[in-house]
This record gives sequence, structure tokens and C-alpha cells, in this order.
Amino acid sequence: MIPNKRSGMGYYPDYFASNDEALEGNKYNAFRKPNCKIEKGEFPMTKILIKHIWGDQIALGYEYYWVKRHRPTQALPALCLVGSEDAGKTTIGDHQEMCFSNSTSIGIKTLEGSDSAYLFGKQDIIIEESNAGGSNRNSNPDAILSDIKRMVSQCGGQISVKNLHKDVAPKPYFAKVLMFTNDRSPIKMTGEATRFWVIGLGIPEKHDDFIEKLRLEVGHFLWYLDNEFIPSRTSSKERLWFHPTEYWTIAKDLAMKDSSTRESRSIKEALLNWFDETGEEECYFDLKSLKEYIKLITDFDIDKGVLKDCLLDELKWGDPAPRKGVSDHLTPTDKCPNCPWDVRKMSYWKITSSLKPFEEANNMGNLLDL
Repeated sequence: MIPNKRSGMGYYPDYFASNDEALEGNKYNAFRKPNCKIEKGEFPMTKILIKHIWGDQIALGYEYYWVKRHRPTQALPALCLVGSEDAGKTTIGDHQEMCFSNSTSIGIKTLEGSDSAYLFGKQDIIIEESNAGGSNRNSNPDAILSDIKRMVSQCGGQISVKNLHKDVAPKPYFAKVLMFTNDRSPIKMTGEATRFWVIGLGIPEKHDDFIEKLRLEVGHFLWYLDNEFIPSRTSSKERLWFHPTEYWTIAKDLAMKDSSTRESRSIKEALLNWFDETGEEECYFDLKSLKEYIKLITDFDIDKGVLKDCLLDELKWGDPAPRKGVSDHLTPTDKCPNCPWDVRKMSYWKITSSLKPFEEANNMGNLLDL
């Protein structure tokens, strides 16, 4: 290991270097390696476990393990495993500790707390029973989401660690995040949620003494990763090693749908209703007309400030276009038989029938300069 990488750190993950030499300042590396003899052998139970987790993405599953062993400072997406209580999530967490050591398990309540010393000196942070709402109704899911995103993206750098009895200070940080939940929406996901790899788990095969057999295979599995497994790349072109398109899953789409707020679901429901009824491909509206139309269709009265925040922050539809004379498609009028919609000056959004923002052209026939 290069000495200056160790200087003053107290923790630096490297599965192939000696831990015997002292760090500067009479400190020793707190990093622990798995306690097993690494030698060639079979690992059938490990193959069953990895197949259970990754299914059709099994090649990525092996590479996930390879990266954690051979590139332990590399950031990886948060692995969100969603399944019932008997889906084997505890076994998966146990296997991470067998293979990589230095893991800790926490709950959402810990994330909400004022002490985050658990972040330091860990390779895996397992968030148990994670869900979109936190541990109680007073939880702030946006703050929890922000913390988890930070935990994912800061791997390989430094992260501010809060301690009840000490000042906040940046610490070297290398952890990978795993989230285990029974809930299909493991976290409030917004935008493309590129930091999350969501996998739905079924019921695993039953094998006698499965955990003990897994433990006996660890040395054989690590030998395979070190000597035979060939990764798809040896260095990352992406911040999180894999490109987000590589770890897309149907489970992620479902989780994103379930984790959206009531406001965003109501916006989408109302607009889809409008597109279905009119057969149009584009819809112009402002906050006022959208608010009124949502209440008409869904009976949900959203505060205009909350509505705007949802358009900007959750749906990512951007700021409204500058004030112009334009047809307000959500406010019908009977003033003119040939003009089915109200025309007025407003700052507006224009959304397509696929609920995507439309980039305005310079010349638009249905805009009126008043």
C-alpha cells in the first residue's frame, strides 16, 4: 500500500495489502479483512444466493462483488432489496460481512438522529426496514433521501460525520449502501433516481445449513473473484461504476411510482385525464389553472406553493415560460365557439401527452402576442 494514502487516515480499505504497518501518528489501519483461507474450490450455495438476488442481472451481481473487493474505494449505487420477511434479506447482509467485513446495520431512525459516527470505518452500511416515510409521521423523507444520496456519492472521498459530543468533521469514507425493506417503495425517489438499484426478491430456495455452507465457501468464492472472474471494465467511466441504464429494473419503476408524493400523483392523474378526454398532444397551463383542474378531477386541493415545488423539484419540469398570451388548456371557455380554451397572458408550462416538458420553438402558431 502506498504510505501517503494511509497518512493520518486510520482507515483505508485494501484487501490485498498488509495491515501490520503502523499509520502515521502511531495509528493502525482499522480496516478488517474477512477471516478465511482463500483457495480454489466450489461455491454452489454462493451461486444460488447471487442468482436469487440478481436473477437476469447475475453478471452484474458478480461484478458488484468484484468491485467491492478489487475497487473498495469505488462508489456503487445503493442496492435496494425489496421483499417479504422470508425473502432472505438477512442472509444477504450476513454474506456481505462474510466477504467484506466492516459492515454495520442501522434503521431509518438512526439516519434521523444527530449522531452519524457509524459512517466512519465501514465498507457496508445496511439500512434495515427502510421506507419512504421514515420511522414516524414526523420524519422528513426529503432529508433522509438527501442523506442517503450523500452516502452513495461520497464513497472514495470524505463525508462530514456528526458526533453528539464533538464538532462535525470530514472523515475519509468508503461505504457502500444496502437497503432492505418489505415495502415496495424503499425510499422517496425523485427524478431518475440514478443512485438506486432496486431489486425485487422472491422466496429463496430452501437448503439445510445454508448460512454455514455459505461461510465455508467464502474463501473459494473470493479466490474465483481474484483469479477467474473477468469484469466488464477495469476502471469506471461513471461515478457509480455502472451506468444507470445497466441496473434499471421493473422493480425500480414500481418503487418510483409508489414513492412519489400525493401531489405528483394527482398532477399526473389530472393531466392524463385531460389528454385522454381531448386527444391533444400538448397542454398549456399555469399554477392557477392546474390547481383548479386537479381539484376538479381528484378533489385534492393543493397549495400553490406546494404545487410549484412539486413541478420544480419532484417532477423536474423546470421554471415556467415567460409571461405571454397563450391558450390556457385547463380553463375552458364558451366566449368564442372557435376558441375552446381561454386565452390570456400568463407564465406557463407546456407538457406533452407523455408528461414531459416541451421545448418551445421560436415561432409558435398558437401563441398570441397581446
